Amino acid sequence: MILANFLVGLVAMLAYPFAAHWLFGGDAFSAGLFLGTAVHDTSQVAGAGLVYQQLYKAPEALHVATVAKIERNLSML
Repeated sequence: MILANFLVGLVAMLAYPFAAHWLFGGDAFSAGLFLGTAVHDTSQVAGAGLVYQQLYKAPEALHVATVAKIERNLSML
């Protein structure tokens, strides 16, 4: 089960940046929000945001994705 969770997260980390760019037409804020809420693991969110940043020269996506994920984690308290 843990391996399956890791593999799904890995695929999401690599595929979702492309999907976010296509879905939101290059809007880095919306893409970052999508990545921060759609990917399960915090480290994989950072990875997906970094992939988006590197591919599309949009550092805002990494920042928004990270903050969105941290806010989600904090709201679980």
